[in-house]
Amino acid sequence: MSDEDALLAAIEAHPDEDTPRLAYADWCDEHDQPARAEFIRLQCGWRHTADAPTAERRKLQERVRFLIQNRLRDLIGPLGGDLTPLDIRFDRGFLIEGNATARQFVSSPRAFAALRPRPRVNVRNLNQATFDRFVACPGLECVTSIAVNSPGPNTAPVLAGCPLSRLESLDWHVHGVGYGLWDSGLAALAYSDELPRLHRLDASNDDITDAGVARLVESPLWERLRWLDLSHNPITDAGAARLAEASRPGLYVRLDR
Repeated sequence: MSDEDALLAAIEAHPDEDTPRLAYADWCDEHDQPARAEFIRLQCGWRHTADAPTAERRKLQERVRFLIQNRLRDLIGPLGGDLTPLDIRFDRGFLIEGNATARQFVSSPRAFAALRPRPRVNVRNLNQATFDRFVACPGLECVTSIAVNSPGPNTAPVLAGCPLSRLESLDWHVHGVGYGLWDSGLAALAYSDELPRLHRLDASNDDITDAGVARLVESPLWERLRWLDLSHNPITDAGAARLAEASRPGLYVRLDR
């Protein structure tokens, strides 16, 4: 293990401590990464400035903002050329969340997967043009949420078989006939062994019927769900009653019909 890997491992092992982060900043200084080192120190120091003069705090904020807006490549590597300050969120010098289109993700999947500590990666607009490339990408384990936008027929079972071990949220949006999840797609997701953290599902307007509801509430996914939207599906009163019967504390279900 290299010195850098050891330092990053220490940061991951002690996420609430500043000391490993500041040690990494020292390493950055020693390896010609002064902007990265400065950024880590500035953000780590921010929470210790509560009693500092307002002008001093404002100056610190302005410097942090300058580095994000002008030295993003120095802070997050090649992804700094694709993402904007509006797409990212930092905590004490390290990226903790990145928002990318599916096209951006499939262009640089290894770059996203290489970020450490591993941030949350939210992928939006996964559609027909990007779906096949996305499911074949290395590093899918870094993706925490996906917003699907009419990816084509019978794609849910394919996605359910992908190694999306950190996926927490899935929004399946459709535009036009033939793009819904249907009962079969919902069942594929609900019984998948590759989605152990999925707990938020938007399956509104997805041609889900009472049969799909029955499979869902009997699936392993049901016990993990915290938020579910089944609005505008052809679910009858019997299906709605089945959902109500299986409901439990901690689960929000939306069913506008």
